Amino acid sequence: MVKKIFAFALLFLIFSKGLKAENPSFVLAAPGVKSAIVIPDQDPKYRFPFWGGHSILQRYLKLITGLEVPIIRAGTLKDKDLNSLYDFRIWMGHQPSVEEVLGADLKKIDDDGFIIRAIGRDLYICGKFIWGTHFAPYELLERFAGCRWYGPEPRFWMPKEDGMIGLFDYIPRMKEVSVPGDLNLVVEPSYRMRWMRHLPRHSFRMRQRDKYSHALVSIIPPEKYAATHPEYFPEINGQRFIPPAFRRHDFQPCISNPEVVKLVVETAIEHFQNNPEEGTFSIGMNDSNRYCECARCQAMAPASLTDRSQRIAYSFFSFYNRIAEEVAKVYPEKRLGCLAYATLSLLPEGVLKLHPMIVPYLTRDSAQLFDSSEVAEFHDLVKKWSRLASRMGIYEYVYGRGFIIPRIYHRYLIENIKKRYGVGCDGFVAEDYPNWGLDGPKYWLIATMLWNNKQDYQALLEEYYRHMFGPASEVMKQYFSYLEEVWCTQTIPSTRSNYRWLNDARQLEIFSPEKCDYAWSLLEKAEKIAAKAPPEPDRPSVSERINFFKTTFSLTRLLSHRYSLSQKMDNLSDQQNVPETAFPLLEKWFALDSLRKTYDRVMALKNALYPMEYSEMRSYFDRSGGTIKIIHQLIEQLVSQVIDPTKPVSSEEMENRINSLLTEKYKTISPELLKQLKTLVRTGYLLVRQVQKPPVLDGVITPEEWGEPAYRGAFFESFSLDDGSPFVTTVWAVEDGKKLFLSFDCQAETAVLGGQVTGINTDSGAYPKMLQDDTISVNFHHPGHGSHVARVNINNAIQDSRNVTEASVNRTEKGWQVEMAFDLSKTAASKQAVRKSPTWLGIARVYRIRSADGKNVEAKVSTLAPIADIGGNIGGGNHPGCLYFIWGPRIVYQQP
Repeated sequence: MVKKIFAFALLFLIFSKGLKAENPSFVLAAPGVKSAIVIPDQDPKYRFPFWGGHSILQRYLKLITGLEVPIIRAGTLKDKDLNSLYDFRIWMGHQPSVEEVLGADLKKIDDDGFIIRAIGRDLYICGKFIWGTHFAPYELLERFAGCRWYGPEPRFWMPKEDGMIGLFDYIPRMKEVSVPGDLNLVVEPSYRMRWMRHLPRHSFRMRQRDKYSHALVSIIPPEKYAATHPEYFPEINGQRFIPPAFRRHDFQPCISNPEVVKLVVETAIEHFQNNPEEGTFSIGMNDSNRYCECARCQAMAPASLTDRSQRIAYSFFSFYNRIAEEVAKVYPEKRLGCLAYATLSLLPEGVLKLHPMIVPYLTRDSAQLFDSSEVAEFHDLVKKWSRLASRMGIYEYVYGRGFIIPRIYHRYLIENIKKRYGVGCDGFVAEDYPNWGLDGPKYWLIATMLWNNKQDYQALLEEYYRHMFGPASEVMKQYFSYLEEVWCTQTIPSTRSNYRWLNDARQLEIFSPEKCDYAWSLLEKAEKIAAKAPPEPDRPSVSERINFFKTTFSLTRLLSHRYSLSQKMDNLSDQQNVPETAFPLLEKWFALDSLRKTYDRVMALKNALYPMEYSEMRSYFDRSGGTIKIIHQLIEQLVSQVIDPTKPVSSEEMENRINSLLTEKYKTISPELLKQLKTLVRTGYLLVRQVQKPPVLDGVITPEEWGEPAYRGAFFESFSLDDGSPFVTTVWAVEDGKKLFLSFDCQAETAVLGGQVTGINTDSGAYPKMLQDDTISVNFHHPGHGSHVARVNINNAIQDSRNVTEASVNRTEKGWQVEMAFDLSKTAASKQAVRKSPTWLGIARVYRIRSADGKNVEAKVSTLAPIADIGGNIGGGNHPGCLYFIWGPRIVYQQP
């Protein structure tokens, strides 16, 4: 019995050795093994962004094993040298040896497909086209070396600047990388079209195959055909419409004109002839509502269709069908892309069937499928178009940009991709503008499922958490799952669909302070776990990765707290006096982290948020309206209690009165808030000193003429309490009984001081040209007197709605100075007017500064007093774009 067992074991060992000898592993890199990557003798025609794939394979084999696998040209060594010098050869790209083995099979696969086949000591890697050869190494390294690329990669050509391994790269260390000796991979994508513009194109296998967007303007350019063929353009109100040069796209062609059909057909055929590797050509409508109204175009739709939009849609898709019928005679395997967009999306079901060559792209947004009404509309529209067209693509909005909160909804989007939207969809394009630091695995998961939609995406997510966060994977899984749950259970009503909450501060109500604080606690928990994990040399640490997401989310959390506090204060601001309940809210506000510093920390992280200027972020998400309203109301309340319009007051007396009132009236507030209020109240009044001898308007401010300044400090950025301009502005105010004199010393970035406007300026009040110049703007705001605005720029150009301003300007070593004079009898600033009711001066300064990248000069608006976005018409609200402000210091006449 023992002998039989031994005999069987011996046979098994011999048999298994025999199998191993017949099908040994193919070794790409290992100690003591000589492998080489063999590429064609001549480089293929370069096609951005695909240059081959061999360099990628070489790079990561070295990062994995530490071994250098050489790249050689096929013609540099003879076959006998290859056999003697190298144990294994990796043949990449189109070359005779590869064509001999794979050529026939490559012709049969999808345009984005590739084949990896091992035969003996040779491994053949090639795509049908050059981009497939580029995709293939990633597939090979993912399958057989466990590599993953979960986000933006270092720029391949800039290793010194970016390093070799990115924060989102998972590159294991291995002694050997090998593949089965009988490997034969034929890989084709699930979705023919996979395109998100701002994602990694190589590791994510992105390629914009279908051309579908607005294209008719490039086929029928007005500058080429308007003069000779006006009949190509739409007839509107009985006349042919030729779009102006600055809006050349603003038309739809006369689609009933057979010459237009012929022109589009010939252009498409010529495109395919010149670009044989291209599978599609766009015949998409222009981005315009100017459709042709000629009798022939009107007659294209059947009489049974009475709705104008449906008739236009029917006619346009009939036009598309005629084009497809002709192109298909020459290139039946190609595709013609278009948008089922705007009016064209209203084509009714059952009236027309699109030619199989036509691929309409339907704009939808899976992010909104938490809303039952959106679910119904989404389902009905997609189903309708699946019956109208043989093929279909989906145009999604997976932002990213415009959102300062996480926007994760795998349960809707990934399920749609997995099910091909329920209609066999094979094209996917999305506007992305990614926020990697908020949305985590979203973009990688989309790309991965587009490549192979049969995968279990939950298992993919588990792998993502394990690779990225190691011992903290479970907590980070809870974090991202919670972010998805918050988005998918929101209940805030909205009338918008595809762009719901885009650039809208109300999105912060979805991630309330309480929800942000809970998510923050998970990040802190993960951070503590990661701190115990030893870092791996030359690899991103778990702590680095968690810090990336935590730092990014800190901005969301801060903005959420600020938004919530400001909303609460807004609800209190309609009371006559500031209630006591406002002070705890103000204390919390001023105790929050610095918004600017938090933003700067996030922007220092590469790819955390899609690039967004600080002013842009604040404009969309942090106007602080309620907080500034309360501050403004409190300032007015304090100033009105300490002044008597009929009695002049000294500067020292004014300050003492306000300090006493603050100290006595608000005993419960903290010293920190008291200090803040004392500083802010100083912006609530402007002491005007009486002089016997008026200053000379020569642009040079001297103490002898002007005395002590009425204000000195950095003005506030628009709609901000905590951001001052980078420059100090000093203000003087005096009067001689006839005129009010104001002067301003403006420190500045002298290298970029300047202005375009010269002379007496008659520019309109809305969006004045002086908005781009170094400018001082003064608004007299007095009830019953109407608006009065006066502006002076660095060129001494004057704009005055009442023509009562005199001014003189002078440049200095540190900036510039301006002196202004106003006839008191023609303004609302006289002592008589101020005794009856307050007059405020909305004082603003436009300053020019070099942009962050140093390439451009930007003009920014600042105001002496903080202003809120209070709406109203031009004369009744604060409007930085118009340089008009109704908030500012109150005029207070000082003792001589």
